[in-house]
Amino acid sequence: MLFRKKEKEQLELSKWYTADLSVCAIVLIFYPLIFFVYAYMYKMWMIAFFLVFVILLTKNNYLIDKTLPKPLKVVGIAVRSIVYTAVAVGAILPFTMNKDWAWYYPVQRAVYLSNYSDGCFLEDFLPKKVPFDAEDYQVTFLPKILQGEAVVKISFYTDSENLAEYTAYAESHCTERHDLDKPEAEAWKKRLIEDNIDYNGAVVYEFDGPYTPIYIINEKTGYIRIYY
Repeated sequence: MLFRKKEKEQLELSKWYTADLSVCAIVLIFYPLIFFVYAYMYKMWMIAFFLVFVILLTKNNYLIDKTLPKPLKVVGIAVRSIVYTAVAVGAILPFTMNKDWAWYYPVQRAVYLSNYSDGCFLEDFLPKKVPFDAEDYQVTFLPKILQGEAVVKISFYTDSENLAEYTAYAESHCTERHDLDKPEAEAWKKRLIEDNIDYNGAVVYEFDGPYTPIYIINEKTGYIRIYY
């Protein structure tokens, strides 16, 4: 028994012990600094908080043991690779939410909607994807932070086939429709002029929801703007 105890004391502490604690510390310190802007960040923070106690309580498992079976070492490396990657991606994601990459939109949409409950209005209002070949694609995803307001702006030009899908959705789900070629839409014309949007031939669709969500579609130019 004494021999085993001495043998155990002679084993060195693996560098993974410091590495794992450091990763947890990054999550615990860094994530709150950006105000947990997305729901997944709070969940990862709670997991990291729990893992710190697990690591401290299982410190003996970090002692270097050359007799450890190779499959277990491989499993350990694989698990760490997944966890470390998740932490890195989780830290980077909030800074990529306004990148104008059409192919990246589904990721931005999924991350943004993580702040809302299942079945919320935005799940239906925000398109699941945008055309990869969309021209002049611009996007802004701004989550609600403290007393600020949540904002979503998506705009791009596309062909008539893709535009027809958005038009069909807007026509069937909107609560009000404003044809900007008509005189009674003067107020909307002024708003579009202020935003440097060509209103000739454009139609504004209002939806029932907070902050008056709208679609602006111009079939003449192939322009669409989604605003919430």
